[in-house]
Amino acid sequence: MIRRLLILQLLIAAGLCLTFLLPRTPPIQESAIRLDLPGYLINTGWSGGQKLKPSERELQILANDTNFARRNYSRRPPGDSAPDLVE
Repeated sequence: MIRRLLILQLLIAAGLCLTFLLPRTPPIQESAIRLDLPGYLINTGWSGGQKLKPSERELQILANDTNFARRNYSRRPPGDSAPDLVE
């Protein structure tokens, strides 16, 4: 009985030691997201309004190194022929 317990403990210790053989995680890379939102969306009819600044609440919630972009988009009703391209 003691021999089985000792073997079990050795197997568990060996398994835990194997975690040191795992590969290291790569360093965090910079984000590749562009924060420049388009003025219009091609072939959809959606056009962008003015660029908006984040609210104080959003700035409090987000981390200090976080960038932020916001823009309101609207779409003309069907049948309206004049495209609204706002930059």
